[in-house]
Amino acid sequence: MKSIQITLFLAISSLVFFVSSGEFISSVSAEKMSNISKDAPGFTKGPESAQDSMWQYIVNNAIRAADEYATERNPNSVFIGQNLQIDFAQQHAGEYEGRHLLKIVNKHDANTSFAMLLPLFDEYASSEDLDDEGQLWQVVVVKFNGKDF
Repeated sequence: MKSIQITLFLAISSLVFFVSSGEFISSVSAEKMSNISKDAPGFTKGPESAQDSMWQYIVNNAIRAADEYATERNPNSVFIGQNLQIDFAQQHAGEYEGRHLLKIVNKHDANTSFAMLLPLFDEYASSEDLDDEGQLWQVVVVKFNGKDF
């Protein structure tokens, strides 16, 4: 039980970034990302792709992909909004072991939308040359209020 608690603590403390704002988010701005102290406790540098100046556009691409997926399958679930929480975390077990998945959580009214996306690019390489208008992510899990759809 203690090892599970330690593993959970390490997983939580390895979050790469968290974005939350009180305004409509059409992209994750460089200004918001620059406000995250890379010296803060629990901050993990993460793969090279997340360190490049293009990363904000790559994340915006993921938000759009999750929102398009939700629009087609459950319009009540939205991923464009005011309370986005975004984490790019390495998976230490399971089907995607060793890969990083992007987690998007949007709390809107009394509802919560949740998505996990797998990068379709090499997350350990630079993201500078990626086309942020192309398909960069595969949606692997989506939930609305805890229910898969």
